[in-house]
Amino acid sequence: MYVLKKKGVSPLIASVLLIAFTLSIGAFMSTWLQDITKKQTSEATENSKPECQFANLNIQNISFTNATTKLRIDVENTGTKSVLISGIRIIYSNDTNAEANFTKTMINAGDVYTLVMYNTTDNSSINSNIRKLKLITSCPNNNLEYLGSFITII
Repeated sequence: MYVLKKKGVSPLIASVLLIAFTLSIGAFMSTWLQDITKKQTSEATENSKPECQFANLNIQNISFTNATTKLRIDVENTGTKSVLISGIRIIYSNDTNAEANFTKTMINAGDVYTLVMYNTTDNSSINSNIRKLKLITSCPNNNLEYLGSFITII
């Protein structure tokens, strides 16, 4: 009579492989968790600044004039603290990014301010194929995004 002998991985090797796999997953998770914790801590620190706690910006209107390549953004500070607008990122329909060329602007509490730009920091003209605008402020929780489909084209 013919008897098949079952062959497989020895229990010792299986245990070593299982432990090695578990440790590698643990190392990956540890690194990932550290990155998330650092990011969350940084954001919490920025947002808890006294100058950011009562700051609130709203975009009232955005228009683009084709003839002059003028981008106009009306921003209102409805909070009780001043907010610095430090950058405006333009994301075009083809997913290229550009930084609008403008002077950093402090918007005081209760004020409405009009930002006007004609070109980007690399001196290229702004065009109407805007997919999204991002206003970068001194308070990360006040960074604003505005979809290009809501921009009035003149």
